Amino acid sequence: MFGQTMASAGTEAFQRALRKAAQDPTLLQGVQTALPRSTRLMTLADARKILNITASKPNLEMVQKNAEKLFKANGPDGAGSPYLQGKVMAAKDVLEQAIKDKKV
Repeated sequence: MFGQTMASAGTEAFQRALRKAAQDPTLLQGVQTALPRSTRLMTLADARKILNITASKPNLEMVQKNAEKLFKANGPDGAGSPYLQGKVMAAKDVLEQAIKDKKV
């Protein structure tokens, strides 16, 4: 339980740092150069694929429902992993922000 809490907190902090870096093109370039490809900022298209969102105008409820389902399916009780759960949460964050910013 403690490990999951720490992993979740680390994932959230990492995502906040990447979103902040995204606001500064110079900083973002440095972050993306330093990080492995798998940890770079997630695109909106990738987030849609991960959460299986095909609607042209998704809503927050749809995103949250799909994210919760996939997060649970990739939990320790199943064949999932913290890495997959992190990808699900990152996709959820990307789509929620896009909806709030009216980019979708």
